[in-house]
Amino acid sequence: MGAGASYGKREKDSNDKDIAGKILEGLPIVNEIPLRLQHIIELYSEPTYKENDTKTISEISINLRNAQAALVDDLQWLYDNTKRHATIDTFAKKLFLTGKKEEYIKLKRLLSIYFKTEQLINRPDSRYDTFLASVLQRNTNGKLRISNDISILTWNYDSQFEIAYREYLITDTNSEDIQFPEQLGIDIHSDAANFPKPATFQDDGERQIIKLNGSASFESEFSMGHYYSFNDGKLTKEQFEKNIWTYYAPYYINTLNRKRCLLNFAWEYEKTPEYIQLLNNTLYGAEFLVIIGYTFPFFNREVDTFLFGFLWRRLQAIYIQDPNASNIKESVLNIIHRAGGIIDENSIMLKKDVDQFFLPPEL
Repeated sequence: MGAGASYGKREKDSNDKDIAGKILEGLPIVNEIPLRLQHIIELYSEPTYKENDTKTISEISINLRNAQAALVDDLQWLYDNTKRHATIDTFAKKLFLTGKKEEYIKLKRLLSIYFKTEQLINRPDSRYDTFLASVLQRNTNGKLRISNDISILTWNYDSQFEIAYREYLITDTNSEDIQFPEQLGIDIHSDAANFPKPATFQDDGERQIIKLNGSASFESEFSMGHYYSFNDGKLTKEQFEKNIWTYYAPYYINTLNRKRCLLNFAWEYEKTPEYIQLLNNTLYGAEFLVIIGYTFPFFNREVDTFLFGFLWRRLQAIYIQDPNASNIKESVLNIIHRAGGIIDENSIMLKKDVDQFFLPPEL
């Protein structure tokens, strides 16, 4: 899965074309981020705080006026630099290559706040709800899990799976105890300095959803499943102040190796023996591959090649679901070739209807 899998819906113009940035549900794709950042900056600029207004969480107090100003200024920094580069990923890679560690961490934390905010003010992509309705089953422990014959790799660091999943747990007697990533079978891949690692999760079955880029969240709240609520395009006072506290609190700023954001980029990818084994267990033996909203960008090429090294040998068919599926087919063939594999081009099927996530007939 790629960014197109969380695209959702947009308002339409007079020619029935999507209007960039006018989100009805889902999340922005890369070329919408600058436009949406302007909107988010305006949102965080609106409230007016008095000089001595404070917010205390976990015994850590911040000055709300100062925290708000810092977040708005830094979001403006992110916007200005994103406009100067082809994409936000380009800017991130530049900071990484030039060794600007503090700015690089700042970018990742801002991006996490940004995507958290987008998911609080936008309705979730409804395709996740329909997908889970089709593939969830109760396991032997009575927990709702995705069917065992499905595994998911996603480059997205959003929480659309968790947000959709929570709706299926409302009537569960133990809903207050749900650990969303664990119970749904999500592995949040994190870099060497980050927590949590897969082994720290209390297992409730195999890892079936692997977030290759980690999660746009923070160590203390790595799932939005517990606190998601839609408020008609706005943040509640509690959500607003929690977000600026999260960004500004000295507990995060002064202790960068703790309470950090869990978002990563492909060039940070850590191939530990444990993670290689997890990927091998997840991917080896896969017979059918569905690619949803993913264009195989060059930044991810090395990792995609690595992943197809596990995949290509037993693949019987590949389904590409995207409005531009024919262009993506060429990228898939190139990646398979780079991975040392071969596949019959006739076994790659193109699906341009994106109203719902495609479920292959072999399921």
